[in-house]
Amino acid sequence: MILLASLCSCKKNINLQGDQYQEGWIRVLGIKGKDTSSTKFMNARTETVGLLFVEDSKLSATLKSYTPMPNGKGQYVIEMTNKQPCQVILRWSWEDLTLDSEIPASDVLHANETVTFTFIGDARAGKIKVHADGIDCGNSSTLILNITTTILPITYTTSKAYRQNDQMYVIWSTETPQDVDWFLIMWSPDGNKANEVVKGIIATDANIKNYSFNFAAYKIKKE
Repeated sequence: MILLASLCSCKKNINLQGDQYQEGWIRVLGIKGKDTSSTKFMNARTETVGLLFVEDSKLSATLKSYTPMPNGKGQYVIEMTNKQPCQVILRWSWEDLTLDSEIPASDVLHANETVTFTFIGDARAGKIKVHADGIDCGNSSTLILNITTTILPITYTTSKAYRQNDQMYVIWSTETPQDVDWFLIMWSPDGNKANEVVKGIIATDANIKNYSFNFAAYKIKKE
């Protein structure tokens, strides 16, 4: 309990604006007596909608979602809109990452058409580039979707954070809940331990392995 009190007292007070979603980093501390274990830092943008939007007068691209997959891969869902009154052909390219598969396979967009494309590719920072070739209307500029570490998740086997609407959640599990007395849910704006604040304290139950925490409503769920 002394360790618990010291951890809580040394953290800076950071205003989360009503505790609704705010970009930042989360980790969960497990405390047993004087021993402390921690998950890695997690970013709450691992699963969300409308991550990026870029456009010019002829074409727009929206990275609708990103989903982690096994073996260092990820699924990118990109919505493309042809803003011209003629048919265009999309020309895709990438930098520092490779997209291996594309659905649908056709890169044709009809006049003023919106099509959602799903790609499977590398789960790492880089750039997805696309421009439209329009025979009758002219070419668009090259739109660039910058895939950064705020979009890519860190993969965990027992914990993750995610955003749903304007709320932020963290879920985690332990195979040995009897070895933990308390869980502390920590938040920082930059992944720096010096700037962390304690957002929740949960007493464990020896029979419960799975936990979740809702930052917006401070709701705790145990299963």
